[in-house]
Order: sequence, then structure tokens, then C-alpha cells
Amino acid sequence: MKKLYFLLFTFLITSSYGQMITEFEPNPAGTDPTDTTFELKGTPNAAFDLWIISIENDGYNGTVDRAANVTGNFDANGLAVVTTPDLENPSFTVVLSTAFTGSIGDDLDAADNGTIDTSSLGTILDAVGNSDSTADDTTLYGVTLGGANILHNGEFEPLLVFRDDNTGNWYNTVTINFGQPDEAVAVFDANGNSVDANIFDIDPTTGPTYGSTNPSTATAGTNDFNSINLKLFPNPTSIGFVNITSSNEEALNVQVFDILGKQVRNETLINNKLDVSNLKSGVYIVRITQNNASTTKKLVVK
Repeated sequence: MKKLYFLLFTFLITSSYGQMITEFEPNPAGTDPTDTTFELKGTPNAAFDLWIISIENDGYNGTVDRAANVTGNFDANGLAVVTTPDLENPSFTVVLSTAFTGSIGDDLDAADNGTIDTSSLGTILDAVGNSDSTADDTTLYGVTLGGANILHNGEFEPLLVFRDDNTGNWYNTVTINFGQPDEAVAVFDANGNSVDANIFDIDPTTGPTYGSTNPSTATAGTNDFNSINLKLFPNPTSIGFVNITSSNEEALNVQVFDILGKQVRNETLINNKLDVSNLKSGVYIVRITQNNASTTKKLVVK
């Protein structure tokens, strides 16, 4: 019984990181290419049959601009590199889903109010919004669809966006001081803040790392939580919420995944309380991120 429990727990953790976008180039330098390359992450050696959909975000447009079916197998490290027709430049939200039954040109936000009609999108596995102006920061659909938004960096459209291989946090590289003698490539976090490239074990400004490990912050990792006394309680819970606390007062970002690996919650906690009243009874994996440290815990909802 203990062995079965361990295997189930291992499966849940593996699933929670399956089938996600890890890297692509929204607007690479030079002439626009014919194709856009994406790196995906999933269960090692598993086959996949997915869709990558780009939705316009220039002022709550909501129009499906690109839609491509991608198939293949994840490699032994759980990575796959696929290509789609070249994306229109940001602002847009890229969605990874199990299906797409609509058509290019469909308006999924007809009211232009930020509410997306997801009926044609199958099961949404991941979503990431990319902004090219502060005006579009609030119109991105990434967070609405259970993923993340990469806000405008104050400089230029992102050359490359990637997930930190340790924490899963999004970063982007950008050309700064464009056309000036001191033109260079710099790194920004998802909130548009400048980040020193030297904090990564691989320099992100040198270009994409498709098919291999993404750059990661050298000090990031699960062990960082050992010193801040992270607690999740009550667990199991039957009262509609759980408390998540640490000895560090910095904000806690929480992602919750169901047994199929679908993200069902993604939020920054207020008062250290996570509302699970709308979750069905069952086992979930909770991914907790604080600063650049990240860890996972099992949660049982009764």
C-alpha cells in the first residue's frame, strides 16, 4: 500500500508539470521568420497531440490569429521542440490546449471585456500573455486562462520568453536602447522589472535553448524553503480553504493542479488563505512560489 501511495504521488507531481509552454520567441531580432519555434515540457517519452493558439490582445481584441496542431513525443528529459506558422507580433496570448474546434478569425471576446469564450479551446493546459505596451498589460488573457502574463518591459517587444528551469517563473529578453550606441539585450521578469543576467546559470541574453535546460536562477530551488518554515494546513481539508504560511513575509504565489495535471487555481495569496471551496473532493498538487524559491505539496480536499 505504501508503494502504491508513493507511485501515485510521483505520478501527480509528474503530471502537474506536464504539457506546458517553456520557451518561444514572440518577436526575434531581424526579419520575421516563416515559423515560430516553441519548446514544450511534458512527461518524458510520452506522445502528445496538442494545439497552440494565439489570441490578439491589442485592446481586448480576442481574435484567434493563429492556430496550429502540434504532435510528437517528449524526449527523455520531458522536452519537445515544435514549430507553428510565425506569430503576429505582440500583444497576444498564446494558449496550449488539447483541442481547437474553432477557426482563425473567431472573436472569443466579442464584448471586449476580458471574458474569453473557451468552448472551442478544449482543455487549456497553459497560457501566457505577452504585452508590447503598458496599455495592453491589463488586456492579456494569460492569467484569466490559468497561466501567466508577461507585462511590458518599458523598452521593446520581447525577443525571447522562457520559464526559469528551477522556479517556473517567466522571464523575457529585450533589446534596450534600440538604435543607440549602447544598444544591448537585457533580461526582465514577468512584471517588467529589469533583472541582472548574471543571476542565471546560463546567460539568457545569448539566445534560446530549445531542446535543453532553460536558464535558471542559481539560488533558486526547493531547498530554499527549508529555512522559512513553510506550512500548509489543515490537510486534508473539509472546510473550504487551507492556510499556507511561512516565516518570510513576502507574497506567496500558489498554483493548484488536479490529478490530470490541469491547473485549476493560480493566485497570489491574501492573508495566507487559499480558497478551495469550488474544488471537487480529491487529491491535488500545490505548487508554492515565494521570491525565486518553489516547492510542491500534496493537498487532499474532502
